[in-house]
Amino acid sequence: MSTDHARDPRREPLERLDALEDELATLVATLREGAGRLRDEIARVRASVEALPGAPAPPPPAVADTGDAEGARLVALDLVLSGTPRDAAVLRLAAEFPGVDAAALLDEAGATSGV
Repeated sequence: MSTDHARDPRREPLERLDALEDELATLVATLREGAGRLRDEIARVRASVEALPGAPAPPPPAVADTGDAEGARLVALDLVLSGTPRDAAVLRLAAEFPGVDAAALLDEAGATSGV
């Protein structure tokens, strides 16, 4: 009996899927880290501007800037690909990215991934 017949034809695609999910998780972690650094720097600069004598009050921050929206899309895709229940995914997105339409992002991620 040949070893080719004994091989599971799903093995290679499943290994590739695992590798892609690992890559996505790494990318999401990198984006979160970068977003955290940027938020800290924004807060530091905003505080220094507010401390200036006679400086006008700065405008309020945007509800969801492009970086937040892109980060939310990546997290939504990760949640969909990992099989997170929709209710839990909506709650997580809403908590981590206030101001984004979590349900719409999950729909978009599902359509993009085919899940």
